[in-house]
Amino acid sequence: MPKKVIIISLISMTLAGFWLHYYSDKAVIKRELSILAMAISKSQQENPIEMSLNLGDIKKRLIDPCQVVIPEKNFNQSLTYDLIMRYLIYYRQLYLTIDLTFTNVVINLPEKKKAVVQITVRLLRQHKEKIAVQEELYPGQFILKKEDKKWRIQEVTLPLLLIE
Repeated sequence: MPKKVIIISLISMTLAGFWLHYYSDKAVIKRELSILAMAISKSQQENPIEMSLNLGDIKKRLIDPCQVVIPEKNFNQSLTYDLIMRYLIYYRQLYLTIDLTFTNVVINLPEKKKAVVQITVRLLRQHKEKIAVQEELYPGQFILKKEDKKWRIQEVTLPLLLIE
């Protein structure tokens, strides 16, 4: 009898630990950023329907308007969904393929419904006019806000080289 209680207790604690970790704010933010990176990425065979679905995934993860900061240009403006989507469509048309991942993700939760995320952006992109695929690493930062139980990007800071 005591063995069964111990086994059931261990299983319950393990499941509770998994549940708490999986639904913790930091784990949810990491999953949201992974989905964002996949949505920004582009395969060579991407059709217009896939592109619109990807842009929809991006739009769901932004607060409207979203603050965009590019330090090298002293650019710091609030941009609407529509403007951000137009730029992404333009940007994606310049390249045959885009493979984006976020590495070295460091999440700080300074307030209850606010997160500051430091990232390294790993970008593989093949320009339409060039054969070679370029691998690039850039630092970046997201500030997220929790609204309606969902983490959304309130501000993004990116280097100029990433968006050119």
